[in-house]
Amino acid sequence: MIDLLYSKRFDIVQLEGLYLSPYIDTIRQVSQAKIVLRAHNVEHEIWQRNSQTNKNTLKRLYMRSMSKRLERFEIMTLAKIDGLIPITERDEKTFFEMGFAKSSLTIPFGIKACNYKIKEINPKPLSVAYIGALDWFPNREGLTWFLEKVWRKITIKFSDIDFHIAGRNADMELKRLINTFSNVHFYGEVDSAQDFIQSHPIMVAPLFSGSGMRVKIIEGMLLKRAMVVTPIASEGISVSDGENILIADNSDKFVEALSQLFYTPEKITTLGNAAHHFVMSHYDNHLLIENLTEFYKNLK
Repeated sequence: MIDLLYSKRFDIVQLEGLYLSPYIDTIRQVSQAKIVLRAHNVEHEIWQRNSQTNKNTLKRLYMRSMSKRLERFEIMTLAKIDGLIPITERDEKTFFEMGFAKSSLTIPFGIKACNYKIKEINPKPLSVAYIGALDWFPNREGLTWFLEKVWRKITIKFSDIDFHIAGRNADMELKRLINTFSNVHFYGEVDSAQDFIQSHPIMVAPLFSGSGMRVKIIEGMLLKRAMVVTPIASEGISVSDGENILIADNSDKFVEALSQLFYTPEKITTLGNAAHHFVMSHYDNHLLIENLTEFYKNLK
């Protein structure tokens, strides 16, 4: 990196995430470039929220301590950078509350639609899908909750509807839970997330911790899936509950939302088409690149 900065003059050095911030002092020594942080999350919030939901007392104490340390580190980093590109407006507001007072622009995760082979949604046969990295605690926590609190109730009402799970590195505890259901199918890491998502008309995203934007939700909406999510899962995405997504803040409402889709499959199509239109209107890469270029031109 030092050789590269010496060999060429850069106007901007963009750091992809907080964990590259230890390089800031080195960059300052060898380059006059403006340093911009692309903040994928408010990192300390992930640990803070995990500490509030974890059932293990020692882990809660450890996560609370890590959250406070990370918050101090984030505040210190914010004081060193010249510009900030958070991924959601909600994260941007949080960074301002933490003391950041320089140039900032929210640039969400962008979609390059030409990379997706978008098929028309077919609500039948009915099935539900989940996809996410299962070695990430918030995903594992949310999926476990969904299986125990939501899918058990769904199975009683709709025994003929299957739930399909894709994700890498599931631990044995989660696999044992999955195996207690006859109508839940686990695939591990799949070759094509697109193909998996488009094989099922309904997609769920149960999250209770974490921060930033849920990329898989944006992809699911682009691919015209009917999305049912928790409030934290939709955090930072300017969706409209009941119009282009269904948001449920407890297990009963989650069951109610899924039941609504099962009883009226035409709503799956309506919701999926509205979701696709929303993503194309707000997350198109071309528009986001124009906004980012203009931000960099005006950065002082």
